[in-house]
Amino acid sequence: MQIVIARNAECGCGVGAALRHRAPTPSRSLDGRLGFDAARARPVRWRVMVAFLFARRARVAPALALARTPVTTDADGTRRFGPAWVREVHGIRVLHVTGDRYTMAYQHGRLLAEEIADGSLYRASRIATDAIEGSVGKGALGAAVKWYASQRIARRMMKTGVRHARRIRPDQEPLAEAHGLSAATGIDVDTIVRAALGPETAQVLLGRFSSLAVGSAPSQCTSFAAWGDATADGELLIGRNTDYPLNGFFDRYPTVVYQTPTDGGHRFMTVTSAGFHNGGVCGFNEHGLYLAIHTVPTQRVSSTRLPVFLVGQHVLRTARTFAEAEAILVDSKPAAGWSYHVVSTRERRTATFELCADRVERLDATGSSHVTTNHWRTPAMAPHNLAVNASVDEDTRARMMRAEALIAEANGALDARGAMRILGDKIDPYSGDKRVAPNTIAVSITVSSSVWAPAQQRVHVANGRAPVSLNAYVALPTIDAFAPDAFDAASCTTTDPGSTGTPGEQAFIAGKIALDYEDDAEAAVAHLLEARAVDDDPSIALVLGLAALRCDRRELAVEALEAAANQRRDLRRRAIASYVLGRCYADRGAHDEARACFDAVTSDADAGDKLVAAAARAKRRHRRLGPRDISPMAFLADAYRYEGPFG
Repeated sequence: MQIVIARNAECGCGVGAALRHRAPTPSRSLDGRLGFDAARARPVRWRVMVAFLFARRARVAPALALARTPVTTDADGTRRFGPAWVREVHGIRVLHVTGDRYTMAYQHGRLLAEEIADGSLYRASRIATDAIEGSVGKGALGAAVKWYASQRIARRMMKTGVRHARRIRPDQEPLAEAHGLSAATGIDVDTIVRAALGPETAQVLLGRFSSLAVGSAPSQCTSFAAWGDATADGELLIGRNTDYPLNGFFDRYPTVVYQTPTDGGHRFMTVTSAGFHNGGVCGFNEHGLYLAIHTVPTQRVSSTRLPVFLVGQHVLRTARTFAEAEAILVDSKPAAGWSYHVVSTRERRTATFELCADRVERLDATGSSHVTTNHWRTPAMAPHNLAVNASVDEDTRARMMRAEALIAEANGALDARGAMRILGDKIDPYSGDKRVAPNTIAVSITVSSSVWAPAQQRVHVANGRAPVSLNAYVALPTIDAFAPDAFDAASCTTTDPGSTGTPGEQAFIAGKIALDYEDDAEAAVAHLLEARAVDDDPSIALVLGLAALRCDRRELAVEALEAAANQRRDLRRRAIASYVLGRCYADRGAHDEARACFDAVTSDADAGDKLVAAAARAKRRHRRLGPRDISPMAFLADAYRYEGPFG
């Protein structure tokens, strides 16, 4: 990374230490990002809009004292920037920041500048763009969809978010954190904003165009809480896997941020990645309120509702009780479908809040445990789950089923290590097999994992690469026990839960990265062949077939799909492979073989309505099979579109 110390023309103070990066590599290219038009011109409109919306009175500028403060390094490796500091502890960046919202973000940016430049912000800012290009390509249709996502979804969400933030805190700049992080790192504010808006933009797009399956496949997350007669000492345990399509980026620099505001608001902490300053994904405040977010696919979306990343942060900063958290969530309907797993550890109260653009419902815990995955369960919300395909529906229920079963199997002896083993579990409850994917709690995109023991004032945070829940966990203090001037890294012990992955897992993940992030199907095929050589999981064969089609290696695709279609271990993958294989046969004129494949799908009671309908249409009309007519969803070992975007 090239670092240039430059004068900050925007700050007006004449001094600014800003990181300037070399032109991005192709893997981190900002071309095609939200805000680019069909000619891939520089996103001037987006940048002007951000400047106008988030700097109505004046652009937030770093104080002269901040700009002049040096970063120093102690003998033990602790980096300091004024009262803020960061130290690496067993692979986890432990970061303490204090000040107003702008200052804390600025401190984050200065102390972790190199990690942020090499981490996940740029990749996260492309989540919606990658999803669009992966499904419909980079041509005219892709450009049109990206324009729509930028101007008709993200832009409107931002305007709503700004109005809402100014209503509840008129004394504060709505995105002070984004400006502080930008000033410290030199990363554009629009990139930081798009990194936060990307997942929700993609979910709104999917909700609006679900019949075309243009947009993002849903992410996965698993949360649970157990207490009373479910745990060894009766005390509360909380487990959380954050599953996010940012392999190799989000998990590269795991970070725990302790925030001590001086401008009002509570102290809180978040388990995150370098550069992700917002605490709304998984956080805990000094009053014992914990929350973690989950995507839920739905058509109940609206671009004129709030970006959800503003909501969780507000809960952590201002709520003291469960009732106060609920009041905020009810008042803060988001643009897309989400669930918040909320625990008031002091009140011993747990619930899932199910949120969409026009409704919020609460699902209270019963018994001595509670699990949240990626579907709604309240009577009012359950009918509005979007059936992306049968695999998505099965996967979220499988993870819930498996977590509930493992809590019960602990027979009242669940402890922190046992909670880690639940988060690292690789068993598909439908087949009973250890799997690469799907239906497993630990998945290829598990990029962050934590176990919270509030009574012990400890959180255990997993280190290493995805699936991170298979790795060691580092014990850190919760925010109510954290003393920044007395932090003792030597007391941060590690626990190895003994969880193990599958033989082909890392090669499968490498194939997913190549296919999903780089749109490099040839590289994906190479990695998937490596995975298949050591692992006979039908999921690998299916994704290999899909990747081979993307790069027009038809013979290899047919061989892999035949293997997946003829196996008996995974009936869901067998049906999907039969359909795609039938499309391959039809494409090369083998219509009898094609019809036999489609008949196998339509006669399969477990194939799922969307796949059966696609097979019935394909049987009536044999069509050419273009490389993007079937869009793979590699992390679920499936496809989320079985036909071209226009049928």
